[in-house]
Formats: sequence, structure tokens, C-alpha cells
Amino acid sequence: MRKAMFIALLKDGAGVAALGEYVSRRWREAMTDLQQDSVVLFDEAAKVLDLAIRDRAHVPLSEAQAARHGAARNTPSPA
Repeated sequence: MRKAMFIALLKDGAGVAALGEYVSRRWREAMTDLQQDSVVLFDEAAKVLDLAIRDRAHVPLSEAQAARHGAARNTPSPA
């Protein structure tokens, strides 16, 4: 069911473009938030994509997820 709902959001160019905006915004936030000399790109990309897809689908983070990602990152509106 969730997969079908997500795929429905990407049926047209506007949906893909909107997701791209969410991903771009989340990458900018992630780069600003990183205070480390090095990161594991796969792990950071997984977080960014998770947040962007949730933003696009208007699915909020649980309290535990918000704590893991950082409370400031639970902002679902696009840039």
C-alpha cells in the first residue's frame, strides 16, 4: 500500500520535480548540520532520502525518529 502511494506521487513530471526539490533541500540541510570531518555517504544519503520522501508524502516523523534525525529536520514544507 505504501509503495503504491509513493509511486502515485511520481506518475508525472511535476511529482518527480517536487521530490527533487525536497531532496535538494534536505541535502542542503544535511551539509549545514554536519560538524564531522568525515561521514559515511551511504548512511547520510539514506537519512536524506528518508526525510525527503516523508516530506513529499506528508508523513511526519515519530518522536523517536525526530530525535534521531534532529528536531529541526522535521519540517515538511519544500524550499
